[in-house]
Amino acid sequence: RHERNATYMQKLRRTIKEILLHVGELSNPFLEDRTDSRRAFFVIAGDKGLCGSYNANVLKLALKEIDASSENFIFTVGTMDTQFFNRKNQMVDVEFLHTAQNPELENARQIADTFIDLYNQDMIDEVVLVYTELESTVKQTPKIMKLLPLELEDFKDIEVHSDFVGKFNYQPNPDTLFITLVPQYIIGIIYAALVQSVAS
Repeated sequence: RHERNATYMQKLRRTIKEILLHVGELSNPFLEDRTDSRRAFFVIAGDKGLCGSYNANVLKLALKEIDASSENFIFTVGTMDTQFFNRKNQMVDVEFLHTAQNPELENARQIADTFIDLYNQDMIDEVVLVYTELESTVKQTPKIMKLLPLELEDFKDIEVHSDFVGKFNYQPNPDTLFITLVPQYIIGIIYAALVQSVAS
């Protein structure tokens, strides 16, 4: 399951990158570079502590990024996250319960809706995902991925399969495309990250 899931995540990100490469100049909330630094961190860890270094590695990475931010909000999946941040005197703003061990698509949808609503209400400027990628049965790697706003430079690790450098025409228009597509993209990425993490 996790191998198909990893492929799905890569294809999702490749699709968004290809659109960003060919959309041209566009004014859209999901693409704007906001000058403030209110960062929302969505951290995925486990509900139990008996997982080797799994929890420690992803939480250490998350804390490093959080400490480097001037103003941040913390959203967690897994009770180990909340306990960890409480010990570090970092307030957890929202804890998504009953999700870490058996993630469902509806969980991802609820989480994505929460972030997108806060972003659209101009209460946060950036959404950062911190999760564990299962590279093999012996290698699990904590990862950071920015979900919002979308910027081409955040897709440097994704290869595209076309050399076309022109501009595409979108119907009905690029703005409507992003308003519709980006929430679905974020749901897909969050679900994929939940599955990768539980597999790790």
